[in-house]
Amino acid sequence: FAEKVKFCCCFNSGNITFGVSIDDTRVARQDRMNISFACYNESTAEIEFVSAKISEKVRWYAHGHSSSSTTILVNRNFQRTERMDKLSKSEVKRRRDSDSSNASHQRNMAQSRLREIFDAIKTSENMVTLFIPQSAHHTYSGQCCEVKHTLTIQIKTAFGVSNPTIRIPIQIGAASERQLDAPAPSAPPSQWNMAEPEPDVTVSAPPLPAPSAPPLGWESEVVVPAIVIPSSNDVYFGEVVETDGHETDQPVVPVVPVVPTPVIVPSNEPSLQRLIDELKLAVSASSYVKRKIADQVW
Repeated sequence: FAEKVKFCCCFNSGNITFGVSIDDTRVARQDRMNISFACYNESTAEIEFVSAKISEKVRWYAHGHSSSSTTILVNRNFQRTERMDKLSKSEVKRRRDSDSSNASHQRNMAQSRLREIFDAIKTSENMVTLFIPQSAHHTYSGQCCEVKHTLTIQIKTAFGVSNPTIRIPIQIGAASERQLDAPAPSAPPSQWNMAEPEPDVTVSAPPLPAPSAPPLGWESEVVVPAIVIPSSNDVYFGEVVETDGHETDQPVVPVVPVVPTPVIVPSNEPSLQRLIDELKLAVSASSYVKRKIADQVW
């Protein structure tokens, strides 16, 4: 992005070209969001700092009335680099005159600056990590309320000068199953000894449960025949049997009946448990109970 910087909303002070990279805009609570930033200051404005913050806005509205509140979940500043230093007025004027007299030179310089910013972002030269707190609400949009989350990158300049800002909408939701099931490392990488070989890990599997008999009243059962392949090491139900590879030496494998599991269809009949489960998902418990009282089925 290339944005003009103005003093007192009228006087042009030059341009600030900047770029931002985010690893993911969909995160969960206690996740980390990595943000890379780079800029090129071609103005007379002094950059005081560059901040990255995540804000949460909760808005309620019903019957023509509304209320909202905004909370800053996390806020951090980027490191200062040489490209953030301001230019003198004479240098800004010289560059303007050079660009206006030679359009080709202006395009080449603009492409060079964009390439430099892109390389700095790609190598994560200036990066901050924002930690999503456990107190954050999930991003939500409903009939009576909505929760929005926004990532704001702002270049704070001196008093009276405009502050270039970019706002990126993000989503905070539940953690995925992969994140919940991922085991924590036993030691940080700095403590691992790469010179020693990795130890052998033996995992013992629990024995398979014995099949149960089919329920009474079933007229048929599903039987899966076992397949025996002649080999020097034939595996049957997890046990290794030594044979000579002849068909006469093959052991007899018992046939195990496999009983299909019946599908249980959830009931839609009125019940106390169903009423409790639906009350947990209702936006207004009183309105939900009134509708159920008016319902003849309930």
